[in-house]
Amino acid sequence: MSTDEVITDESVLYDDTIEQAAWDFIDNNIDEQSIRDEYRADNVIYMMFMNTDVRTDAVSCTRSWYPGMPSDAEVVFLFNYDYGLLNPPAVYAHEILHTFGAPDLYSSSESYNITDEFVEYAELNLPNEIMLTCSDPQSGDYLYDDIVNEVSELTAYYVGLTDRSDIVDEWGLTDPTR
Repeated sequence: MSTDEVITDESVLYDDTIEQAAWDFIDNNIDEQSIRDEYRADNVIYMMFMNTDVRTDAVSCTRSWYPGMPSDAEVVFLFNYDYGLLNPPAVYAHEILHTFGAPDLYSSSESYNITDEFVEYAELNLPNEIMLTCSDPQSGDYLYDDIVNEVSELTAYYVGLTDRSDIVDEWGLTDPTR
């Protein structure tokens, strides 16, 4: 799809401008039910790559479904550049993991019961966890030919690769999708 919306400013992500353009396009051009039927899928997630340049201060993000959302369509907005830096593969992997239920670990979240104290714990104990950082742990720089960040037991739990996590139990974290 193409849009005339200006996406160089992060405000388009907070006022639903770009989401509405995406949802309108999906509603008018994609037979989502046929896709669900053909692949026996419960949901369809849309990846939208935004060919932004260095002027963009919008940040790649995932709009996961929640009760009351204006559309059933979940969309991952992948920006070419965030804050003047070309996004590396790890940023895209991070955003895709959100579509499976992984939370950000760099900020608090009521829905997952992630507190500021837990964020400090993650920084100390899971410093290379992909939901915490997308940079190379040695240099602090983005890598463009490799993803060196890890999927910890915590993210493995949230994306359904394991049935339990000691970290979830210990910290009383919740899972809004379960």
